[in-house]
Amino acid sequence: MNRYLSRFAARQKLFMSATGLLAVSFVVTNVMLASAETQSSATPTTYEYEVATIFPSKPGGNAVGLLPSPNGLIARNATLQMLVKSAYGVENYQVSGGPSWFTSDLYDIDAKMDASVADALQKLSIPERTTARQQMLQKLLTERFRLTIRRETSEGPVYSLVITKSGSKLTQAKSGDTYANGLHDRDGHARGAGSEFIGVNAGALTLTGQAVPITNLIRLLASYVDRPILDNTGLTGNFDFFLQFTANQGSLQASGGNGSSGPPPASSDTNAPYLLTTIQEQLGLKLESGKGPVEMIVIDHVEKPSGN
Repeated sequence: MNRYLSRFAARQKLFMSATGLLAVSFVVTNVMLASAETQSSATPTTYEYEVATIFPSKPGGNAVGLLPSPNGLIARNATLQMLVKSAYGVENYQVSGGPSWFTSDLYDIDAKMDASVADALQKLSIPERTTARQQMLQKLLTERFRLTIRRETSEGPVYSLVITKSGSKLTQAKSGDTYANGLHDRDGHARGAGSEFIGVNAGALTLTGQAVPITNLIRLLASYVDRPILDNTGLTGNFDFFLQFTANQGSLQASGGNGSSGPPPASSDTNAPYLLTTIQEQLGLKLESGKGPVEMIVIDHVEKPSGN
Protein backbone atom coordinates (compact mmCIF):
# COMPACT_ATOMS: atom_id res chain seq x y z
CA MET A 1 0.00 0.00 0.00
CA ASN A 2 2.77 2.44 0.88
CA ARG A 3 4.39 1.63 -2.43
CA TYR A 4 1.20 2.62 -4.34
CA LEU A 5 0.84 5.79 -2.27
CA SER A 6 4.43 6.69 -3.04
CA ARG A 7 3.87 6.25 -6.79
CA PHE A 8 0.70 8.37 -6.62
CA ALA A 9 2.51 11.15 -4.77
CA ALA A 10 5.34 11.13 -7.33
CA ARG A 11 2.88 11.36 -10.23
CA GLN A 12 0.96 14.17 -8.50
CA LYS A 13 4.21 16.09 -7.97
CA LEU A 14 5.16 15.65 -11.64
CA PHE A 15 1.70 16.84 -12.72
CA MET A 16 1.93 19.95 -10.54
CA SER A 17 5.37 20.77 -11.93
CA ALA A 18 4.16 20.48 -15.51
CA THR A 19 1.12 22.60 -14.70
CA GLY A 20 3.36 25.27 -13.21
CA LEU A 21 5.57 25.33 -16.30
CA LEU A 22 2.52 25.69 -18.53
CA ALA A 23 1.25 28.55 -16.39
CA VAL A 24 4.58 30.36 -16.57
CA SER A 25 4.74 29.80 -20.32
CA PHE A 26 1.20 31.14 -20.70
CA VAL A 27 2.07 34.30 -18.75
CA VAL A 28 5.30 34.93 -20.69
CA THR A 29 3.52 34.38 -24.01
CA ASN A 30 0.78 36.82 -23.09
CA VAL A 31 3.32 39.45 -22.03
CA MET A 32 5.13 39.09 -25.37
CA LEU A 33 1.86 39.35 -27.30
CA ALA A 34 0.82 42.42 -25.33
CA SER A 35 4.20 44.03 -26.03
CA ALA A 36 3.91 43.24 -29.75
CA GLU A 37 0.39 44.69 -29.84
CA THR A 38 1.62 47.87 -28.13
CA GLN A 39 4.44 48.27 -30.65
CA SER A 40 2.19 47.63 -33.64
CA SER A 41 -0.38 50.14 -32.35
CA ALA A 42 2.23 52.94 -32.33
CA THR A 43 1.43 54.85 -35.52
CA PRO A 44 4.26 56.55 -37.44
CA THR A 45 4.32 60.34 -37.54
CA THR A 46 2.34 61.90 -40.37
CA TYR A 47 4.23 64.97 -41.49
CA GLU A 48 1.63 67.59 -42.33
CA TYR A 49 0.53 71.07 -41.29
CA GLU A 50 -2.28 71.12 -38.77
CA VAL A 51 -3.63 74.50 -39.91
CA ALA A 52 -2.73 77.03 -42.60
CA THR A 53 -4.04 80.45 -43.61
CA ILE A 54 -3.56 81.66 -47.20
CA PHE A 55 -4.36 85.23 -48.25
CA PRO A 56 -3.49 87.42 -51.24
CA SER A 57 -0.46 89.53 -50.32
CA LYS A 58 -1.07 93.16 -49.40
CA PRO A 59 0.52 95.74 -51.71
CA GLY A 60 3.77 97.25 -50.55
CA GLY A 61 5.16 94.26 -48.68
CA ASN A 62 8.96 94.08 -48.79
CA ALA A 63 9.52 90.53 -47.57
CA VAL A 64 9.68 87.92 -50.33
CA GLY A 65 10.06 84.16 -50.05
CA LEU A 66 9.56 81.18 -47.74
CA LEU A 67 10.92 80.85 -44.23
CA PRO A 68 10.59 77.55 -42.32
CA SER A 69 10.08 78.03 -38.60
CA PRO A 70 10.44 75.49 -35.76
CA ASN A 71 6.66 74.97 -35.71
CA GLY A 72 5.60 75.80 -39.24
CA LEU A 73 6.16 77.77 -42.42
CA ILE A 74 5.89 81.47 -43.28
CA ALA A 75 5.60 82.73 -46.87
CA ARG A 76 5.37 86.35 -47.94
CA ASN A 77 4.66 87.68 -51.45
CA ALA A 78 5.13 84.16 -52.78
CA THR A 79 3.94 83.09 -56.21
CA LEU A 80 2.64 79.60 -56.78
CA GLN A 81 5.72 79.04 -58.91
CA MET A 82 7.91 79.77 -55.88
CA LEU A 83 5.84 77.39 -53.74
CA VAL A 84 6.08 74.58 -56.31
CA LYS A 85 9.84 75.12 -56.61
CA SER A 86 10.27 74.79 -52.85
CA ALA A 87 7.89 71.84 -52.52
CA TYR A 88 9.58 69.77 -55.24
CA GLY A 89 13.16 71.06 -54.99
CA VAL A 90 13.34 72.34 -58.57
CA GLU A 91 14.10 75.61 -60.38
CA ASN A 92 12.02 77.82 -62.70
CA TYR A 93 13.34 76.15 -65.85
CA GLN A 94 12.19 72.77 -64.49
CA VAL A 95 8.53 73.80 -64.15
CA SER A 96 6.21 73.94 -67.16
CA GLY A 97 2.51 74.54 -67.65
CA GLY A 98 0.13 76.36 -65.33
CA PRO A 99 -2.23 79.33 -65.77
CA SER A 100 -1.17 82.94 -66.35
CA TRP A 101 -1.47 83.80 -62.64
CA PHE A 102 0.95 80.98 -61.76
CA THR A 103 3.90 83.42 -61.80
CA SER A 104 2.10 86.68 -60.96
CA ASP A 105 -0.40 86.28 -58.10
CA LEU A 106 1.24 86.79 -54.69
CA TYR A 107 0.24 85.01 -51.48
CA ASP A 108 0.99 85.19 -47.77
CA ILE A 109 0.92 81.85 -45.95
CA ASP A 110 1.12 81.03 -42.25
CA ALA A 111 1.18 77.28 -41.67
CA LYS A 112 1.46 75.63 -38.25
CA MET A 113 2.20 72.03 -37.35
CA ASP A 114 1.23 70.05 -34.27
CA ALA A 115 3.81 70.05 -31.44
CA SER A 116 4.33 66.29 -31.83
CA VAL A 117 5.16 66.75 -35.53
CA ALA A 118 7.60 69.57 -34.73
CA ASP A 119 9.32 67.34 -32.15
CA ALA A 120 9.52 64.45 -34.60
CA LEU A 121 11.04 66.70 -37.27
CA GLN A 122 13.84 67.78 -34.95
CA LYS A 123 14.83 64.13 -34.43
CA LEU A 124 15.39 63.60 -38.18
CA SER A 125 18.67 64.09 -39.99
CA ILE A 126 18.97 67.28 -42.04
CA PRO A 127 18.26 65.54 -45.42
CA GLU A 128 15.31 63.66 -43.89
CA ARG A 129 13.95 66.89 -42.42
CA THR A 130 14.22 68.64 -45.78
CA THR A 131 12.33 65.82 -47.49
CA ALA A 132 9.63 65.80 -44.79
CA ARG A 133 9.10 69.56 -45.09
CA GLN A 134 8.85 69.27 -48.88
CA GLN A 135 6.19 66.58 -48.50
CA MET A 136 4.29 68.79 -46.06
CA LEU A 137 4.25 71.66 -48.55
CA GLN A 138 3.27 69.32 -51.39
CA LYS A 139 0.26 68.16 -49.39
CA LEU A 140 -0.69 71.75 -48.57
CA LEU A 141 -0.59 72.70 -52.26
CA THR A 142 -2.63 69.63 -53.19
CA GLU A 143 -5.31 70.37 -50.61
CA ARG A 144 -5.56 74.16 -50.92
CA PHE A 145 -4.59 74.82 -54.55
CA ARG A 146 -5.89 71.49 -55.92
CA LEU A 147 -2.48 71.06 -57.51
CA THR A 148 -1.74 67.97 -59.58
CA ILE A 149 1.56 67.45 -61.36
CA ARG A 150 3.46 64.84 -63.30
CA ARG A 151 7.20 64.28 -63.59
CA GLU A 152 9.14 63.98 -66.82
CA THR A 153 12.86 63.44 -67.39
CA SER A 154 14.80 64.32 -70.52
CA GLU A 155 18.41 64.79 -71.60
CA GLY A 156 19.63 68.37 -71.37
CA PRO A 157 22.49 70.71 -70.42
CA VAL A 158 23.74 70.35 -66.84
CA TYR A 159 26.61 71.47 -64.65
CA SER A 160 28.79 69.00 -62.78
CA LEU A 161 30.10 70.26 -59.42
CA VAL A 162 33.65 69.02 -58.76
CA ILE A 163 36.53 69.90 -56.46
CA THR A 164 39.29 72.05 -57.96
CA LYS A 165 42.91 70.86 -58.07
CA SER A 166 43.71 73.13 -55.12
CA GLY A 167 41.11 71.33 -52.98
CA SER A 168 37.83 72.19 -51.30
CA LYS A 169 37.69 75.27 -49.06
CA LEU A 170 34.46 74.24 -47.37
CA THR A 171 34.65 73.99 -43.58
CA GLN A 172 33.59 70.70 -42.02
CA ALA A 173 30.86 71.38 -39.46
CA LYS A 174 31.69 70.70 -35.82
CA SER A 175 29.43 68.20 -34.08
CA GLY A 176 27.40 69.84 -31.34
CA ASP A 177 28.09 73.41 -32.47
CA THR A 178 25.11 75.60 -31.49
CA TYR A 179 26.17 78.48 -33.77
CA ALA A 180 25.38 81.00 -31.05
CA ASN A 181 27.26 83.65 -33.05
CA GLY A 182 25.88 82.54 -36.38
CA LEU A 183 22.57 83.08 -38.19
CA HIS A 184 19.69 84.49 -36.15
CA ASP A 185 15.98 85.00 -36.79
CA ARG A 186 14.45 88.44 -36.48
CA ASP A 187 13.44 87.66 -32.89
CA GLY A 188 17.10 87.03 -32.03
CA HIS A 189 16.75 83.24 -31.83
CA ALA A 190 19.84 81.41 -33.09
CA ARG A 191 18.96 79.21 -36.04
CA GLY A 192 21.59 76.62 -35.21
CA ALA A 193 22.78 73.71 -37.33
CA GLY A 194 21.03 72.91 -40.60
CA SER A 195 20.34 76.57 -41.44
CA GLU A 196 20.98 78.61 -44.57
CA PHE A 197 20.56 82.25 -45.48
CA ILE A 198 20.40 84.40 -48.61
CA GLY A 199 21.28 88.03 -47.95
CA VAL A 200 22.64 91.22 -49.46
CA ASN A 201 25.93 92.77 -48.43
CA ALA A 202 27.35 95.94 -50.06
CA GLY A 203 25.42 95.33 -53.27
CA ALA A 204 26.33 91.66 -53.54
CA LEU A 205 24.38 88.50 -52.79
CA THR A 206 25.59 86.26 -49.98
CA LEU A 207 24.89 82.57 -49.42
CA THR A 208 25.53 81.25 -45.92
CA GLY A 209 25.22 77.67 -44.68
CA GLN A 210 25.55 76.20 -41.18
CA ALA A 211 26.11 72.45 -40.89
CA VAL A 212 24.35 71.57 -44.15
CA PRO A 213 25.14 68.85 -46.71
CA ILE A 214 26.62 69.65 -50.10
CA THR A 215 23.17 69.13 -51.65
CA ASN A 216 21.93 72.29 -49.90
CA LEU A 217 24.74 74.35 -51.42
CA ILE A 218 23.95 72.89 -54.85
CA ARG A 219 20.29 73.81 -54.47
CA LEU A 220 21.22 77.42 -53.67
CA LEU A 221 23.73 77.66 -56.53
CA ALA A 222 21.22 76.20 -59.00
CA SER A 223 19.06 79.28 -58.50
CA TYR A 224 21.68 81.45 -60.22
CA VAL A 225 22.51 79.33 -63.27
CA ASP A 226 20.40 78.14 -66.16
CA ARG A 227 20.67 74.39 -65.68
CA PRO A 228 20.68 71.65 -63.00
CA ILE A 229 23.82 70.91 -61.00
CA LEU A 230 24.97 67.32 -60.43
CA ASP A 231 27.07 66.51 -57.36
CA ASN A 232 30.38 64.91 -58.36
CA THR A 233 32.42 66.22 -55.41
CA GLY A 234 32.36 63.01 -53.38
CA LEU A 235 31.99 65.20 -50.27
CA THR A 236 30.00 63.71 -47.40
CA GLY A 237 28.88 65.09 -44.05
CA ASN A 238 27.81 68.64 -43.21
CA PHE A 239 29.64 71.88 -43.96
CA ASP A 240 29.77 75.58 -43.12
CA PHE A 241 30.16 77.97 -46.03
CA PHE A 242 29.93 81.63 -47.00
CA LEU A 243 29.81 82.77 -50.61
CA GLN A 244 29.54 86.35 -51.88
CA PHE A 245 29.02 87.31 -55.52
CA THR A 246 27.51 90.00 -57.72
CA ALA A 247 24.01 89.53 -59.15
CA ASN A 248 21.75 91.68 -61.28
CA GLN A 249 19.43 94.28 -59.77
CA GLY A 250 16.36 92.11 -60.25
CA SER A 251 17.87 89.37 -58.11
CA LEU A 252 18.85 91.85 -55.39
CA GLN A 253 15.35 93.26 -55.21
CA ALA A 254 13.85 89.79 -55.09
CA SER A 255 16.01 88.66 -52.19
CA GLY A 256 15.47 91.79 -50.12
CA GLY A 257 18.07 90.54 -47.66
CA ASN A 258 15.29 89.27 -45.42
CA GLY A 259 16.62 85.82 -44.70
CA SER A 260 14.18 84.10 -46.99
CA SER A 261 14.90 80.43 -47.57
CA GLY A 262 13.46 80.77 -51.07
CA PRO A 263 16.23 82.05 -53.35
CA PRO A 264 15.71 84.98 -55.72
CA PRO A 265 15.18 84.39 -59.43
CA ALA A 266 18.11 83.10 -61.44
CA SER A 267 20.62 85.74 -62.47
CA SER A 268 21.17 86.65 -66.10
CA ASP A 269 23.71 84.83 -68.26
CA THR A 270 26.12 87.76 -67.93
CA ASN A 271 26.39 87.11 -64.18
CA ALA A 272 26.86 83.34 -64.45
CA PRO A 273 30.55 83.44 -65.48
CA TYR A 274 31.36 85.62 -62.47
CA LEU A 275 29.57 83.18 -60.19
CA LEU A 276 31.52 80.29 -61.74
CA THR A 277 34.77 82.11 -61.00
CA THR A 278 33.68 83.10 -57.49
CA ILE A 279 32.93 79.59 -56.28
CA GLN A 280 36.38 78.46 -57.39
CA GLU A 281 38.10 81.27 -55.50
CA GLN A 282 35.98 81.16 -52.35
CA LEU A 283 34.91 77.51 -52.07
CA GLY A 284 37.46 75.54 -54.06
CA LEU A 285 34.71 74.08 -56.22
CA LYS A 286 34.12 74.15 -59.97
CA LEU A 287 31.12 73.88 -62.29
CA GLU A 288 31.79 71.96 -65.50
CA SER A 289 29.34 71.97 -68.44
CA GLY A 290 27.96 68.71 -69.75
CA LYS A 291 24.84 66.71 -70.61
CA GLY A 292 22.65 64.79 -68.20
CA PRO A 293 19.10 63.99 -67.04
CA VAL A 294 16.88 67.01 -66.36
CA GLU A 295 13.78 66.43 -64.23
CA MET A 296 10.70 68.47 -65.15
CA ILE A 297 7.57 69.19 -63.14
CA VAL A 298 4.55 69.58 -65.44
CA ILE A 299 1.48 71.33 -64.00
CA ASP A 300 -1.61 69.32 -64.97
CA HIS A 301 -4.17 71.21 -62.85
CA VAL A 302 -4.24 74.02 -60.29
CA GLU A 303 -6.85 76.35 -58.81
CA LYS A 304 -6.71 79.55 -56.82
CA PRO A 305 -6.56 78.70 -53.10
CA SER A 306 -9.66 77.64 -51.24
CA GLY A 307 -10.99 79.62 -48.29
CA ASN A 308 -9.28 79.54 -44.90
